[in-house]
Amino acid sequence: MDNNSTKGRDHWGSKLGFILAAAGSAVGLGNIWKFPYITYENGGGAFVLLYLVCILCVGFPIMVAEFLLGKISEKDAVGCFGIFRPDNKIFKFIGIIGVFTGFIILSYYSVVAGWTLEYTLKSLTCSEFIVDKPDYSSPELRKAIFKKYGTFTPAEKSEILLKAGFTAEAGKQAEQNSEANWKTLFESNDENYVSLRAPLIDQVVEKARAELGEQKFEESAIMMTKQHKASKIFGEHLGKGGSMLFWHAIFMIFTAVIVYGGISGGIEKASRILMPILFLLLGGLMIHSLTLSGGIDAFKFLINPDFAKLNKHSILEALGHAFFTLSLGMGAMITYGSYLSKKDKVTSSAMTVSILDTLIALMACMVLYPILFTYNTEVSAGAGLLFITLPALLAGSSGGSIILTVFFILVAFAALSSTISLLEVVVTYTNDEFGWKRKTSTIVNSVVIFLVGVPSALCFGGNKFFTELTLLSKGDAKLNWFDSFDYLASNWLLPVGGLLIALFIGWMIKDQEKHELIKEELGSSFYPFWNFLIKYVSPVCVAIIIANKIGLIE
Repeated sequence: MDNNSTKGRDHWGSKLGFILAAAGSAVGLGNIWKFPYITYENGGGAFVLLYLVCILCVGFPIMVAEFLLGKISEKDAVGCFGIFRPDNKIFKFIGIIGVFTGFIILSYYSVVAGWTLEYTLKSLTCSEFIVDKPDYSSPELRKAIFKKYGTFTPAEKSEILLKAGFTAEAGKQAEQNSEANWKTLFESNDENYVSLRAPLIDQVVEKARAELGEQKFEESAIMMTKQHKASKIFGEHLGKGGSMLFWHAIFMIFTAVIVYGGISGGIEKASRILMPILFLLLGGLMIHSLTLSGGIDAFKFLINPDFAKLNKHSILEALGHAFFTLSLGMGAMITYGSYLSKKDKVTSSAMTVSILDTLIALMACMVLYPILFTYNTEVSAGAGLLFITLPALLAGSSGGSIILTVFFILVAFAALSSTISLLEVVVTYTNDEFGWKRKTSTIVNSVVIFLVGVPSALCFGGNKFFTELTLLSKGDAKLNWFDSFDYLASNWLLPVGGLLIALFIGWMIKDQEKHELIKEELGSSFYPFWNFLIKYVSPVCVAIIIANKIGLIE
């Protein structure tokens, strides 16, 4: 195997440094805001067990494959395919997909990561989120109370809609439990609907006040007001173009400074600091959360499997997250693997990284669930959980400011450990394939990625042109720049890249010498098991993920 171009290549200073960096790449915002949500929605402990099986079938085998491609070739995410199949340059296209994916993801991921920095500062006092008294005349609060406490049977909804002037067909639909017309009546700002629903909302407000008692009703109203206020603050934050660009730039600078230092001198040193601190912060927050009144219920929810809650959707969620959580399909693990020394074994490393990633996701659940259970709040999806729900719950509570500040520092660290690996994919590619020096490569790529990310920072109201600009569509919905890039990466580039890697290493390597190197690396006892997974199980599972993402499987 010709590795002349890799002479003098940097290497990890230790296996621990590599594992921490690889785990840092895998650990990201999805561990902290997505995994808790999908676990909550799919029955807690039962979903965790299903997810572990999916990690074994999908994530772990492909991670081993990516480490192998990098370590044996000692090349970047594109060049490694040329080492394994020098006879056919078309296979390099698989690596190009990975590098392009890392580039695209980092351009918008650093925008979201920048939010964590601003919210760390906001959390120091939490003054913006505090509410002393609810305004019962507020239309938002009245609608929130109605939504939470206004329970009507389908027949009652039908009668109300008919009295409000809706057609008999609308009433019939309500009896069939259709919510469309009901939402129109109670969410529309049309003056006729506002006047029609006012007495009904008054009725629900007074009923809730009588059932809960004045004190509990006011506490509930305050919490709803805080959630509305937090939502408004987050919306205003997204609409401040200058601020969004500033934090996007700051996060890209942090990322570039670390990558600029190289593998052992930059990324490994940073990972040795970031990852232990991340574990300590997460552990401290988890211990605090378990002392709350909802701590025991949260713990039981996570460890007691309720298999009745699992369904086809649960399997699809577990498969998808098992793939996406480990930074696969974007060249990161190939790139990190290319800096491994010959003595480091990839199997144990991949297993350790998978365990650490899962452990952090479970710890995040045990930080968030007790808080949400204590305040009797549903686990929400996506960024809203971090930037709306948590500030609303913790602002004004005892120690809430400290907890929130520590939490956003933790999230920022998790995001930074991921952005480092994404930038390194692109930097290593330009180093190996074009002969660029690391310093030049880091600076040029960071600037270009920052510029490509500018529309993602401005498309939430910060700039009229970018807010109105749409690139892709998802069904009938037009997607802005940020959502288009996220859709492209999550639904196509990542899973397709992962599928092609599995097929390549399982079926496309013809050189017997390469097969012997892989067998030697994995060991005679483990190789048959892994080879079966990577040839048959993993490709089928990733194909199912793709089919689900594009709507062929619902």
